[in-house]
Amino acid sequence: MTRQNDLCVTPLLSQSGTILKNVKQFSLSAKQMASHGHDHAKLWTAEKVLSVSLLGIIPTAFLIPSQFMDYLLAISVVMHNHW
Repeated sequence: MTRQNDLCVTPLLSQSGTILKNVKQFSLSAKQMASHGHDHAKLWTAEKVLSVSLLGIIPTAFLIPSQFMDYLLAISVVMHNHW
Protein backbone atom coordinates (compact mmCIF):
# COMPACT_ATOMS: atom_id res chain seq x y z
CA MET A 1 0.00 0.00 0.00
CA THR A 2 1.41 3.42 -0.93
CA ARG A 3 1.42 6.37 1.39
CA GLN A 4 -0.27 9.60 0.41
CA ASN A 5 3.01 11.50 -0.01
CA ASP A 6 4.30 8.85 -2.42
CA LEU A 7 1.48 9.70 -4.82
CA CYS A 8 2.67 13.29 -5.35
CA VAL A 9 4.76 13.84 -8.47
CA THR A 10 7.11 16.82 -8.45
CA PRO A 11 7.25 18.59 -10.84
CA LEU A 12 3.94 17.84 -12.52
CA LEU A 13 3.77 17.68 -16.28
CA SER A 14 0.73 18.78 -18.24
CA GLN A 15 -0.48 16.97 -21.33
CA SER A 16 1.54 19.29 -23.56
CA GLY A 17 4.73 18.45 -21.65
CA THR A 18 5.19 21.79 -19.86
CA ILE A 19 6.08 21.84 -16.18
CA LEU A 20 3.44 23.13 -13.80
CA LYS A 21 5.34 25.09 -11.15
CA ASN A 22 2.59 26.64 -9.03
CA VAL A 23 0.77 23.48 -8.00
CA LYS A 24 0.04 23.29 -4.29
CA GLN A 25 -0.18 20.00 -2.47
CA PHE A 26 -3.28 19.41 -0.41
CA SER A 27 -4.29 16.75 2.02
CA LEU A 28 -7.61 15.41 3.21
CA SER A 29 -6.20 13.76 6.29
CA ALA A 30 -7.03 15.38 9.63
CA LYS A 31 -3.41 15.27 10.80
CA GLN A 32 -2.03 17.32 7.94
CA MET A 33 -4.99 19.73 7.87
CA ALA A 34 -4.55 20.41 11.61
CA SER A 35 -0.87 21.19 11.16
CA HIS A 36 -1.70 24.38 9.25
CA GLY A 37 -2.68 26.21 12.44
CA HIS A 38 -6.46 26.26 12.14
CA ASP A 39 -7.78 26.25 15.69
CA HIS A 40 -11.48 25.47 15.54
CA ALA A 41 -11.81 25.11 19.31
CA LYS A 42 -11.96 28.90 19.70
CA LEU A 43 -14.61 29.17 17.00
CA TRP A 44 -16.63 26.41 18.69
CA THR A 45 -16.38 28.23 22.03
CA ALA A 46 -17.53 31.51 20.43
CA GLU A 47 -20.51 29.72 18.86
CA LYS A 48 -21.49 28.22 22.22
CA VAL A 49 -21.31 31.67 23.87
CA LEU A 50 -23.41 33.16 21.07
CA SER A 51 -25.98 30.36 21.35
CA VAL A 52 -26.37 30.91 25.09
CA SER A 53 -26.58 34.68 24.65
CA LEU A 54 -29.38 34.24 22.10
CA LEU A 55 -31.50 32.83 24.92
CA GLY A 56 -31.48 36.32 26.41
CA ILE A 57 -31.27 38.42 23.25
CA ILE A 58 -34.39 37.02 21.54
CA PRO A 59 -36.90 37.68 24.37
CA THR A 60 -35.28 41.04 25.20
CA ALA A 61 -35.55 42.17 21.56
CA PHE A 62 -39.31 41.56 21.65
CA LEU A 63 -39.88 42.98 25.14
CA ILE A 64 -37.75 46.13 24.71
CA PRO A 65 -38.03 47.16 21.04
CA SER A 66 -35.29 49.55 19.95
CA GLN A 67 -32.87 49.98 17.07
CA PHE A 68 -29.99 48.64 19.13
CA MET A 69 -31.87 45.45 20.03
CA ASP A 70 -32.96 45.02 16.39
CA TYR A 71 -29.36 45.28 15.22
CA LEU A 72 -28.11 43.00 17.98
CA LEU A 73 -30.75 40.37 17.16
CA ALA A 74 -30.08 40.57 13.41
CA ILE A 75 -26.31 40.26 13.78
CA SER A 76 -26.56 37.46 16.35
CA VAL A 77 -28.99 35.38 14.30
CA VAL A 78 -26.94 35.80 11.10
CA MET A 79 -23.71 34.83 12.89
CA HIS A 80 -25.41 31.86 14.55
CA ASN A 81 -26.77 30.61 11.22
CA HIS A 82 -23.43 31.14 9.49
CA TRP A 83 -21.41 29.20 12.07
